[in-house]
Amino acid sequence: MLTRECHPTPTAPCRCGAAANTWCMECWESPFYCASCIVEQHRNLPFHRVEQWNGRFFERKELAALGLVIGLRHHGHLCTQAPSDRATTKFTIVHTNGVHNVTVAYCHCAPRTKDTNQLLLTGLFPGTFERPASAFTFAVLKEHHIHSLQSKKAAYDYFEALRHLTDNVLPNSVKDRYREFLRIAHVWAYLKAFKRSGQYYDIDKLLPSTWPFGSLAVHCPSCPEDGFNMAPNWRNTPPDKRWEDP
Repeated sequence: MLTRECHPTPTAPCRCGAAANTWCMECWESPFYCASCIVEQHRNLPFHRVEQWNGRFFERKELAALGLVIGLRHHGHLCTQAPSDRATTKFTIVHTNGVHNVTVAYCHCAPRTKDTNQLLLTGLFPGTFERPASAFTFAVLKEHHIHSLQSKKAAYDYFEALRHLTDNVLPNSVKDRYREFLRIAHVWAYLKAFKRSGQYYDIDKLLPSTWPFGSLAVHCPSCPEDGFNMAPNWRNTPPDKRWEDP
C-alpha cells in the first residue's frame, strides 16, 4: 500500500519526448505522461483522477485543469461548428468516484440538438433543464438506485460519501449538489420503473390485463388473467376443481 502511494520521482520522458510528470490513479498500472498526453489518453475517460509531480510531491489535479474539454456528440473531440463565444461551459459532474469540475463543449452541428438532450445522449443527466451547470452520470444514478434498494442507504449518506471520495481531508470544500442529486434520483427511479413496466411501448395495448391502465407495477406472468394465460373455457371448470377464495 505504501509503495502504491509513494511513487518514485518521475525520471523517464513521456513517449512524446516531453517531461513525464503526471499519472492516472485509476488506470491499470498507469505510466507517467506529460499533461498533453494524459489529457489525450483520457478523452473518453474524463472522470479519472490524476496526480502531477510539482517538484516536491504528487499533487491531485483535475483533468480540466490540465486542458481536457469534454466534447459532446463527437466521441470526446470538439465540434468544429461551435462558435468561439460559446465554445465551452463549466460544469460540475457527479460520478461514482466523486464530484468533478469539468469543461464541456456542446455540439453545434445542424440540425442543432438541445443542450439537455446532448447531455442525456452522452450519459449525463442534467441537474436542471434550464441552463444546466451540473449533471450526474447514469453510472452514479444506477449505483445509488441499487444501494438504496439493497442496503437502504439514504441519498444524503450516499452523496456525502461521494464528497469524501473527492476530498477526504476537507469534504466540506467539495461542491454540495445534494439537493439536485435527490431530485434527479427520484426522476431516475420513476423513469426506470416506466421503462421496465413497458409503458413506453404501450404495453397496455399489446398485453390484455385487468390492471389499471398505465400501471408501473411489475407484471406477474404467472398470475391468472382472463384472455392472457387462462384457458378460454375456464368458466366451465367443474365445481370440484375450482379454487375459491376462503
